[in-house]
Amino acid sequence: MADNTYVRQVLDKLDLTNELVEMGGRVAATMIELFADLPPEHEFFRQFSFVSADDIREYSAIMLAMDGARPKGLPKTSVRNCCRCR
Repeated sequence: MADNTYVRQVLDKLDLTNELVEMGGRVAATMIELFADLPPEHEFFRQFSFVSADDIREYSAIMLAMDGARPKGLPKTSVRNCCRCR
């Protein structure tokens, strides 16, 4: 969705971009908190196919790029600071 120019224009026009980024950040922070300490071969990564150990590392890097994320909360940021949304 972030790569689709039309979708981005609609979200920007409706002033929803930052809200969606913040929501995604909260989901990512929760996933990091739940899964970050698990080894890559842990059964949870097989049970919950929506996230992999690699995803957790990538989400952690994105959250840090969003101005030093804290696992228990979402940092204040704008969509322009979000790696995945550029």
